Amino acid sequence: MLSDLIEGEEHLVGAGILATSLLGDPRATLAGRPRLDHVAWGIAGACGTLAISLLYALVLGLRLDWEWQAPAPTVVLGLAVLPAVVEEWLCRGVLWAACRRLTTTGSTIVITAVLFGLMHVLAWGPFGFPSRALGGLVLGLLRARTNSLVPCLLAHLLNNTAAACIES
Repeated sequence: MLSDLIEGEEHLVGAGILATSLLGDPRATLAGRPRLDHVAWGIAGACGTLAISLLYALVLGLRLDWEWQAPAPTVVLGLAVLPAVVEEWLCRGVLWAACRRLTTTGSTIVITAVLFGLMHVLAWGPFGFPSRALGGLVLGLLRARTNSLVPCLLAHLLNNTAAACIES
């Protein structure tokens, strides 16, 4: 399972490296220096993305009799850390930098959110798109508000870790 996840992320990393090299300065994809308040924004973003996922599950009528369990370290690495780093670097890093050269901040937020949602369709099917795209909007707002990837990474990491801890 972990090897399948890492293999999928390798393709995304390769695409990100190629896109970064076309953009020129790789620092443009990383944005500004993180500050302490970015951590607070990241935690707030995680709460927002978790709320979106919960509401989406309720709308779909999914059973919500979850139990929390401590996942194995490989599960946390494969489902929480690796996807958060790779996806945020690609969506709110590489794609963000490319879109900002061509369009407004608002359009960049929407474009990267839609692409973030579409990336998840490959793994989770079409029902995964709405909640992931809305989560991408939250992460894009964090990126625009702070001009840093740190709150986006933190929010994504906390969201994925919480999802990995839920046994449904």
